Amino acid sequence: MKLVAASARQCASLRPVFPVEFWRLPLLRAFSTQIDHHRVGFGRYCDLTYAQVLERHPSYCDWISGQTPTSPDFHRLRAYIQQQNQQQQQQQQTSKRQQQAYIQQCRSQQLDQRPSSRFAFARGRLLSRKERCNNPGVANYPGFAYKPLLDRLSTSGQEVCQTALPAPKLLGSRPSSKTNLGQNIAIKQPVHDLGAFDLVVLVTQAAKVRKRGERVASRESSSNLEEELTTTCAQRMEEFNSDQLSILAWAFSTMRSKNLPMWRKLSVAVSRSICRFNTGQLANLAVSLAKAGKDDRDVFAAVTAASVKHIQDFSEKDLANTAWAFAAVGRNDHELFEAIAKAAVLRIAEFIPQGLANIVWAFATLGMIDEELFKAVASAACPMIGDFNAQNLSNSVWAFAKLGLDEHVFFEAVAAASLTTIGEFNEQNLANTVWAFAKLGVHHAQLFDSVAAAALPRLRNFKAQELASIVWAFAKVGRIDGEFFDVFATVASPQICNFKPPELSITSWAFATVGRNNTDIRGPGRSSVAADLQFYPTRAIQCCLGFCEDWQD
Repeated sequence: MKLVAASARQCASLRPVFPVEFWRLPLLRAFSTQIDHHRVGFGRYCDLTYAQVLERHPSYCDWISGQTPTSPDFHRLRAYIQQQNQQQQQQQQTSKRQQQAYIQQCRSQQLDQRPSSRFAFARGRLLSRKERCNNPGVANYPGFAYKPLLDRLSTSGQEVCQTALPAPKLLGSRPSSKTNLGQNIAIKQPVHDLGAFDLVVLVTQAAKVRKRGERVASRESSSNLEEELTTTCAQRMEEFNSDQLSILAWAFSTMRSKNLPMWRKLSVAVSRSICRFNTGQLANLAVSLAKAGKDDRDVFAAVTAASVKHIQDFSEKDLANTAWAFAAVGRNDHELFEAIAKAAVLRIAEFIPQGLANIVWAFATLGMIDEELFKAVASAACPMIGDFNAQNLSNSVWAFAKLGLDEHVFFEAVAAASLTTIGEFNEQNLANTVWAFAKLGVHHAQLFDSVAAAALPRLRNFKAQELASIVWAFAKVGRIDGEFFDVFATVASPQICNFKPPELSITSWAFATVGRNNTDIRGPGRSSVAADLQFYPTRAIQCCLGFCEDWQD
């Protein structure tokens, strides 16, 4: 009996073990967030693994993160996504601190000194992946396994000293005066063997060389280094993170790359990882695509969605640059521009002159009127109007006039500032400035006198549209300047046949308005207009051919 009872007690003690563990197993799996290859198990992406969903469907992951878990599978996926996002943020912060510390260290040293032995870099070339793995001093320092990136930079066939190049975070900074980036880039390391970070750095340096108008080529190979870099990046586009994708967009835009497959793969990679872009990267991406003339609908739609979501985190520079980029490609996204306007008004005191000019230019180019924003810009610009350069002054008043917004105090301030810097105005600045004042009926005598004095010696350099704009502005405000119109007729008569119909119309209207009948400019215009009669309004034809109608385009 005792034996039987003991056996029964042992069985009783063992009985709960299997059921309890069996019951706890689903919960353990549900709350485990360390399995990247675990399948989702529900919803439209039930057959994909966690890592695949996070990489391919970022918008779906954002939606999951914002929902309340309804099942163990849902909770497990949500916890995994949150954990990955936290790890990525921590890595970015750590990398940023390390880069700042390293850059500060490099700045404190002489540029012509050899690299510290702590990093153990091979002289004259990049370390390969295998060498970096075998060198803990290099492998454990993320982001800086390249010292020197360019082993030799030659100018006129002569080698120059090696230098410690800054990280690609310093895109906006100019190269040091001690760093001589020659025409040819000599890299002994094969491009296809470089890591993702090193490849981005090399592309960045090639873009800087190209930006100065110099040749981008490899001394060790007869092939075009620029094409090799573009092709390699296209093949490995999936390896780059959001920061690197943003830098690549800037670099290839600067190099004016025409490689369509590379741009398509870049667009796909950006669309997949757009949720990981910060505000500066979003703005840089939009500007780069705009400068490259790549109006990719999907990418700009993704940038719009991400920008609207995080618009309060945008700096004043990011707001102005984003607006400029969308205007440059002609994308009139009302939701984005409304968000930009509201955010810009709240931070208007932080804008610099370039930002103020860019943001009003963008709104005017797309024909979007936001009176609150323009009033805020006018108020913020007046105290710092002395810091505006010629381009900023011209673009600002052009934007206000284009939308018909008459800010009298602002225009007076622009006129006063223009008088002191009129020598810095180019032909387009001169024409746009007087056009803006005339468009709103503001006749500032001193400004028009200064523009006439600055424009007369350079009228031969004016384009047809600029000639038409400036002569229209003088006639509109009633400036009957005989010398100006005589010189204008002499300069414009040889190229009047190249004027487009609207330009001919405006020019003819201006001469008719001031009562000047210059046969030199009228004669060639007849044949030019006759060829475009089918596209020309009746009153404009009468004006151009007879100088008798008061018509304005």
